[in-house]
Amino acid sequence: MNNLELEKLKDRAVVIAITHDEARIWLLNDESSQPIHVIVREEQEHIHVRQAQAHHGHASEIGEPNFFDDIADVLTHTSDIVLLGHGTGKANAAERFERHIGDHHKSILERIAVEWNVNIPALTEGELIAEARRRWKASADLI
Repeated sequence: MNNLELEKLKDRAVVIAITHDEARIWLLNDESSQPIHVIVREEQEHIHVRQAQAHHGHASEIGEPNFFDDIADVLTHTSDIVLLGHGTGKANAAERFERHIGDHHKSILERIAVEWNVNIPALTEGELIAEARRRWKASADLI
């Protein structure tokens, strides 16, 4: 991400939807339904994974810390964060991301204002961001 794009996120409230393969980021105080930034998880080439590892889900962990660090680098510059995940438990990349930043980037963890598990593939980007904005405003009203 270049400095101009980082400047757009500086001290801004954002929504981030994290799946296994990508993270999409929107500004909360913007009317657009288009993500301002997308982080795509790099595929590790030529990594040998034993069949037993793949069956137990360990293959999905390859490259994940780098992916999560890339996301954290972008979120370092933001203010409030609405974190959207998909699924539950180990299947939820947002929950794994949250554990990662708890261990490595605690200042980001403190800025998560709303967490929400949603069926990300079933909603359009417009529906995702509209509901995230509604939930963020509702959480601010509670404070």
